[in-house]
Amino acid sequence: MKFRGQRNLVLTILPQAGIGNKLSVWSRALVFSKHNNLELYTFGWVNFRPKNWLKFEFNKRFYFNDFRRLNIIELLSIILKFIFSEVKFNPSLDQLAVPNSIYVYTKYDHTFRDLKAHRQLIIDSFLSILSNHRLKEIEKLKHPLIGIHIRRDDFIKIGYDTPLSFYIQILNQIRRITGISTPAIIYSDGLESDLKDILSLPSVHLAIKKSDILDLFELSKSKILITSVGSSFSYWASFLSNGIVINYQNEWLQYIKSNANDDNSSEWYVDSQNKLPSHLEEQIKKQFI
Repeated sequence: MKFRGQRNLVLTILPQAGIGNKLSVWSRALVFSKHNNLELYTFGWVNFRPKNWLKFEFNKRFYFNDFRRLNIIELLSIILKFIFSEVKFNPSLDQLAVPNSIYVYTKYDHTFRDLKAHRQLIIDSFLSILSNHRLKEIEKLKHPLIGIHIRRDDFIKIGYDTPLSFYIQILNQIRRITGISTPAIIYSDGLESDLKDILSLPSVHLAIKKSDILDLFELSKSKILITSVGSSFSYWASFLSNGIVINYQNEWLQYIKSNANDDNSSEWYVDSQNKLPSHLEEQIKKQFI
């Protein structure tokens, strides 16, 4: 039941960060707002990054044309409620709201434990807040057979990049199982020179340059998704995905949308030096029949 006549709402203040970090904050505010049947308003989808502007990189971590915008009436309503309400920060998702309170989410949480049960709600709501322009583009996206996310850039500087050999070995194993050079698309913030060893393999190409949001959805549509350790972009592509997700064995954050004891899980954490588990091989075969 909504608090009629009361000044309740949920507000999200997003970090100046990549889409994965933003979604972590927004998704928790979303679940809380639905649990209490309250309106949710979000600020901060657009990043103000002068470095990107100077390089004319308007597609990467900018998000200006990706989301619907608040109108003047909504902004005035939020301001008025702030004047007469108590502000509470980052409540637990199952907390019950009390009258005349504004709940503000700002905190980034790496984990997905409290989001798994709400996966479809989050996916549907994510699509509902995108601009009509982006939604039309998403409808036209391809469905890669193999999508590989290779995080580089600052991950190289801090020594947190996933070894390129991991992707090459996993790709070769998948091709052994399917019996063909299954095409693979690379999604990366790295330079071609960083990726030359895997790009030299047959039927491996870089994704066409487009917005991060489109890359995220296209990557998530892959029949087989291979991820990068520690990347929130990989985490959210996995969360959106209905395909097989293969992760490096040293990934510290495991089971984004399933549980370790789930025999039907499509999330795998593998040692690329060894043969892939037989159950994973069977899942791969089924994807390509």
